[in-house]
Amino acid sequence: MTAVDICRRAHLPPGGIYDVLMKATRFGRVTSRWEHVNEAIRPRNRLYRLTPDGKQRAAEMSAPP
Repeated sequence: MTAVDICRRAHLPPGGIYDVLMKATRFGRVTSRWEHVNEAIRPRNRLYRLTPDGKQRAAEMSAPP
């Protein structure tokens, strides 16, 4: 998913998501890579994916108390 996709799904403004994604990457909860596209047609996007640890942490955070 791109950062914009994440913001849309989570109903968040796009401004601060990049800092969160960078921090999650440093903690090993998210991986990222550049997509492979023809840059003459459109700019490439950075794609993000939760790691298994990130999926577990997200599930813990979204579980009811």
